[in-house]
Amino acid sequence: MGMMNTMRTKMHFVLWALLIMFLGSMTVGGLVGGADILDEIFGLFGVSDDDPQKSIAVVNGELISPDMFFQVVQNRRQTARQQGQELSERENDQLYDEIWNELIQITLIDQEVEQLEIEVTDDEVYYELETNPPQIFQSVPDFQTDGSFDHERYLTALHNPQGDEWLYWEAFTRDYLPRKKLFDRVRYSVTLSKDEVWQEFITRNVDHTLSGLAIPTSSIRGDEFNATDEEVTAFYTSHLDDYLQDETRMLRYVKWDKKPTAEDTSDTKQFGTDLIRQINDGADFTTLAEIHSADPGSAVKGGDLGWFGRGRMVPPFEEAAFKAKSGDIVGPVESRFGYHIIWVRDRRGEGDDEELQASHILLNIEMGPSTRSRLKREATQFLYEVEDNGFGKAVEISDASLDSSRQFTENSSIPGFGFSQVPTRFAFRSEINSVSDIVETDNSFAIFQLMEINEPGPQPFDDVRKRIERDVRQEKQMARAEEMIDEIYEELLTGKSFAEVAETYDEVKLIEGKERKLSTALPYVGSRNPRLLGRIASSEPGELFDPFEGQRSWVILRYNSQGEIDEVEWLVQKDFIYDELLIKRQNEAVNAYISELTDNAVIIDNRRYHIR
Repeated sequence: MGMMNTMRTKMHFVLWALLIMFLGSMTVGGLVGGADILDEIFGLFGVSDDDPQKSIAVVNGELISPDMFFQVVQNRRQTARQQGQELSERENDQLYDEIWNELIQITLIDQEVEQLEIEVTDDEVYYELETNPPQIFQSVPDFQTDGSFDHERYLTALHNPQGDEWLYWEAFTRDYLPRKKLFDRVRYSVTLSKDEVWQEFITRNVDHTLSGLAIPTSSIRGDEFNATDEEVTAFYTSHLDDYLQDETRMLRYVKWDKKPTAEDTSDTKQFGTDLIRQINDGADFTTLAEIHSADPGSAVKGGDLGWFGRGRMVPPFEEAAFKAKSGDIVGPVESRFGYHIIWVRDRRGEGDDEELQASHILLNIEMGPSTRSRLKREATQFLYEVEDNGFGKAVEISDASLDSSRQFTENSSIPGFGFSQVPTRFAFRSEINSVSDIVETDNSFAIFQLMEINEPGPQPFDDVRKRIERDVRQEKQMARAEEMIDEIYEELLTGKSFAEVAETYDEVKLIEGKERKLSTALPYVGSRNPRLLGRIASSEPGELFDPFEGQRSWVILRYNSQGEIDEVEWLVQKDFIYDELLIKRQNEAVNAYISELTDNAVIIDNRRYHIR
């Protein structure tokens, strides 16, 4: 019964652990499970109404409950708090997106499992429980010996149930195993040859000497490579796909910055004075520093700054500290960081060599509650004016300053305002002229109005003209570099050296023949260039490679030599390399499979009805 009691007390954690497993383990070897079991636990599914208020997403006709979504969000936040982390606005926004995407993927995977009719037997469930104990059990005292998980004790309990304690885990395992089997099908489709492992070993471990020359586009100069109006227009027309943009929005907004007032500054200074009074009355400086100091580096040490000489601290701090006597408490001293309360604990040396040992309490000058309430009232009054007279008239009546953003995408920051997902969500889930609620960020209160909606498609010509001009110039420079490299190649075939050619052409840059691993970057070529790796694999030292395209350049290389291959090291590394490459490719295959499911799915996003 000890195990059962432990499991009951930890059930809230168990449930969250399962959520982590089925939402976060989408890669090779991971578990994707729990959706059906969680239905029973939370009673959150079974939604059948097509009302967008009843679902946060619809995936191929299957609804995802908003209750389920927010339950997962709540659990994830709770876990963060238990770890001492309070999520910022941006982190909360990222959390919403992550969980929404994860639930979409889980639904798609379950649909695929059903379509393929993947099932599991009782023997498979039992074998899984025997060989892969749920992670939560590894911390259960009944299954530990000398502080470590004891698999034999676990098996003894599994084989000798004392009640219904294993029914839940049997059901959970029966639920996730079909997903695991689906991923196994994808994983086992990936193959890896011995030659591929050998080439990877060579790439990582064996020195190669390559010398050569390059003609980068940056060395191709001249007005003749500038783009004409006709070329720019023609290039834009023929390369529209290169200038596509996602949906964009434009907002105008008023905001009230969260800036401390003179009253807030005075209050902070007065608080510092009060702390000094407490210290002089016997309060412990280190304790007050741990509680109140805004300097995280020293606060955990009771404000201790250690020993320091002149020139180490900001001038106001330094001046006050070095004027004080050992044992003095001075302040509040204002600097650009806030107000400091300084305790000079000791001093040594003289003149320019003098040093102090001191501690401090840093008080940030921040907006106070009364200032915050005033700003919130002003923003609220602005909304009342909007309701009565419209956004434009409200701006005229109020003292708030009006700003406008440029066009922005859903995944970018708002130009002029910064990154804030709340107004971004508003912009992409509202209609023209809609006005937002009050949006509070770390720096301001703001109210937004949606002014423009631009559908996906080619960016306007005028917006990308400069980019097109660069692209046309780059294309013309690359064409000229290719012509030159072909001429140079013919000269090299006659016996000329790289150095001789470099003296003839100002545009040519030499690539020195240093020993390099193929996994490291080669100038103008990069690292792991597939064309270079392929040529080396099929060539012998001494060969001159014909020209190929590098990084914004055309390149000719000579394969001079290959270092010794350590056969012992090959034996040591080959299995590791094989496993590493295989897992990498299997993960890529699984991710590609999930991406394909997502791309081919019909997904309705109803987040705008539930997330503000």
